[in-house]
Amino acid sequence: MLRVERGSVGGETTVTIPRLSLALSHPWGLPLPTQPTTVDVSFGDRNASNATILVDGRAVATTGSHGTATVRLPVADATTIAARWDGRTTTRSVGGCSGTSRA
Repeated sequence: MLRVERGSVGGETTVTIPRLSLALSHPWGLPLPTQPTTVDVSFGDRNASNATILVDGRAVATTGSHGTATVRLPVADATTIAARWDGRTTTRSVGGCSGTSRA
């Protein structure tokens, strides 16, 4: 909430600041190593086109006009996916991409 006063005059308003968000989707419902995974990047209610997608710190793709890109996740115990757009960065960790099971 933002409130401004000057003498006897004042006002307030609520300011909503959009956030950069990243979502992963896969045809089988869960991102699997070496398989294509769709990364969807948005800023508030709009698509973040031309966002750089990083997998474990390495730039691997750029989103198109709909804010999406396709990447392949590495075979690893954990992977970090990040999106950089307009001076902002958001990250998401994905665990269990090694294809191994734990009892």
